[in-house]
Amino acid sequence: MAWTKKLTQLNDILSDLVPNKDGITKYVKASGLKPQFIDTSGNALDVWSNVLSEADKNSKVDELVKSVLDTYPDNPFLKSALFAKEIDFSVAPDIDDTSNWQDVSEETLEVLTMEQSTLLPVNFLAKGVRKSKSVGKVEIKIGSNRYSVG
Repeated sequence: MAWTKKLTQLNDILSDLVPNKDGITKYVKASGLKPQFIDTSGNALDVWSNVLSEADKNSKVDELVKSVLDTYPDNPFLKSALFAKEIDFSVAPDIDDTSNWQDVSEETLEVLTMEQSTLLPVNFLAKGVRKSKSVGKVEIKIGSNRYSVG
């Protein structure tokens, strides 16, 4: 089966509830999965991802969730994961659903570029460096504590 949004959210929830990868094996065994088929290298998030992939292949995601629910019986995310309907716990809406993005028309591009290129040659910067060398600051002392700058 393909990785779904529900599995991604379960991965986040499970790694928050059981952040130590040594504690994951207990739930793997309780759900009927074989620990020897699961790669336990990496951090807890990686291990949970591997556990969920294996559970998904063996149609044991619900058993895995139930085994974790035995330890965390009041967790609403785990309870909702047992329902067939996928619930989206994302905080932000999908950007494609909320935006009215449209391509820029040719007429707008003409207005933006003012019908002539505003690009400057590369030597423009070199000219600026040469001209800045001729700029200087002149201070003339007027009186005991006043200076005139020009």
